[in-house]
Amino acid sequence: MRKKISGAADYIVPIGLIGIVAFALYKMGIFSGTFSGSGANNQGTTDANASAASQAAAQAAAQGIKATLSPNEAASIANSVYSLGVNASDTSALSQITNLLSQVNNIADLNAIIAAFGTKKIPSGDITAWYNTCLSLGVNCTSVGLGTFIDSVYQAYDPSGGYLSNLNQFLQDQGINYSF
Repeated sequence: MRKKISGAADYIVPIGLIGIVAFALYKMGIFSGTFSGSGANNQGTTDANASAASQAAAQAAAQGIKATLSPNEAASIANSVYSLGVNASDTSALSQITNLLSQVNNIADLNAIIAAFGTKKIPSGDITAWYNTCLSLGVNCTSVGLGTFIDSVYQAYDPSGGYLSNLNQFLQDQGINYSF
């Protein structure tokens, strides 16, 4: 007959399973806002951004301005801008973001991209930090729309504002009365 050895090893598997379940519940949004510090504002930010984009789209439509980008193209640009921004390490990402946004031909296109972007999570602190818990664990985040996201990323990697100025000048050259 074997003698069972009791000790810390008996608790490793159950504690590990509890941790995995808790993390899965957290990622599914069960604990939404519990750790982020801004979870209560996330839905309000999302609603405000959606309302503003909807109003701007209605105004453009009333003026007869139609989007030249398809909804899929607008969503692809919005997702690429986010990916480039959160993975940026220098100004080369800013150039790529500017190139993506240069596909905008009118205010309706820009509104479509803003609407497709919705709100995304970014670190509430320094977005240039070598490690942040927001992008890896979804903790310490704040939800922002495209305008705040662009401003945050451009300011982080080009404090002088040259890249942001170029982007805004492009929009003005297209006849778009909007600036980031």
